[in-house]
Amino acid sequence: MIAGVPKALVLCGLLAVTSVTGCGATPSPASGPASSPSQIVELSDAEITARFRKIWFRDATEHGIMINNYLGILTWQNPFDVWITQEIMFEVKPDVVVEAGTFKGGSAALWATFLAQINPRGRVITIDIQDKRTEIAKNLPIVKQMVTFLLGSSTAPEVVEQVREALEGKRALFILDSLHTREHVLSELRAYGDMVPVGSYIIVQDTLGTGAGVAVQDCLKETDAFEIDRRGSA
Repeated sequence: MIAGVPKALVLCGLLAVTSVTGCGATPSPASGPASSPSQIVELSDAEITARFRKIWFRDATEHGIMINNYLGILTWQNPFDVWITQEIMFEVKPDVVVEAGTFKGGSAALWATFLAQINPRGRVITIDIQDKRTEIAKNLPIVKQMVTFLLGSSTAPEVVEQVREALEGKRALFILDSLHTREHVLSELRAYGDMVPVGSYIIVQDTLGTGAGVAVQDCLKETDAFEIDRRGSA
């Protein structure tokens, strides 16, 4: 947790694996004696992260933890990320939450539900290159009241300008969950970085083993306006 730092913060990987020096397995009694220290396989942080991501992503997408719904809308959010995001929203108390990556509209409805308890006059702006929102997502009362959908790329100049105009005089929080390539996420960070007030966040999702994580590191090399908040890291 970072506190009292006079600069905006970027959240990198709500499930990042950090500072793990090694791992090993102890066989069951039926398979023989327990491993001795010399038998423990030492793995680099990069190897551990790669293995974790492979197992996590496979299990999450094939066995259900990511295949989740909010108010009947496919949401595709890691529940752990959602919990930490609502903690951040309560701390920041934004006027506007900007989400890049709408998908079916479930996450925008979720962020709006949180925001309604924190700042009833707040708004959620959600952006996507395609309108895949379900009819349920479009017609939820909380969505009609608090959510604005922008059709287009989150890095398109006209979209960035619309967001900038909507944020004038407002306190913003960003959630980047669209295309997870280095190039795209870095472009988003460059486009929206100066709209993030001191003490608020750009939450970059899916950084574990993806281009998004590389983009965060590259962004930090370009500017000292952000720091990583590693809450939720293992």
